[in-house]
Amino acid sequence: MTPRRGYIGTVGLCAGLMLVTGFATAQDDVPYRALFFGEIDYRQSDGDGDDGFIIGQAVAQLTGNIDQRLSVMTEMTATARQNEDFEFEVERLVIKYDFSDQFKLSAGRYHTPIGYWNTAFHHGSWLQTTIARPETVKFGSNVIPIHFVGILLEGKIRESDFGYRVGFGNGRAEQINDPGDLGDDNDEPAYVGSFYYRPLDKYRLEAGVSVYVDTATPEVGPEVDEVIFSGY
Repeated sequence: MTPRRGYIGTVGLCAGLMLVTGFATAQDDVPYRALFFGEIDYRQSDGDGDDGFIIGQAVAQLTGNIDQRLSVMTEMTATARQNEDFEFEVERLVIKYDFSDQFKLSAGRYHTPIGYWNTAFHHGSWLQTTIARPETVKFGSNVIPIHFVGILLEGKIRESDFGYRVGFGNGRAEQINDPGDLGDDNDEPAYVGSFYYRPLDKYRLEAGVSVYVDTATPEVGPEVDEVIFSGY
């Protein structure tokens, strides 16, 4: 029979979102913001697998403006594992300096700017417009590198609605669904670039193209020259 699945996550997600009011503060030119997300799902299926309540991923996003131009952002998650303790991970950690709207330089661990989904929707299911992430951009996906450790320059092109992102950093690790958190495994840096159009008078509308170039050295198999193009 075709599996039937039901999800009840609204209560948990709303409770997490309401914590924003209690943790967001502003002190003159040094504002801080904390966002917390969580979910509780219920699954009932005719197929194999455990039914019942499921604790989804818990997420904390913390942002601090050190001054008017320098900021730090981190995103941390806690994920329940079957018959194991929670797995904690730093998903993003970025320090950024805004020279202007046209030039913003940052360094750290990002969601790789390939396509639209991976930079528009981060951890926290409340932020998504779908029940689950598309298969190609699921966290832990082998299709595209979800995370990227390196340097990124981004900004608007003059005063237009067009923008850009260019950067370089560590390529895929030997486990290709992992980024090179502790250095580049094969000393071959990865490069990423994107060009997009985002009109301010059209809410959430964005169109663009992006490219990712790397030389991957998987744990099993030969070295592979990788080029990923994306348009949306």
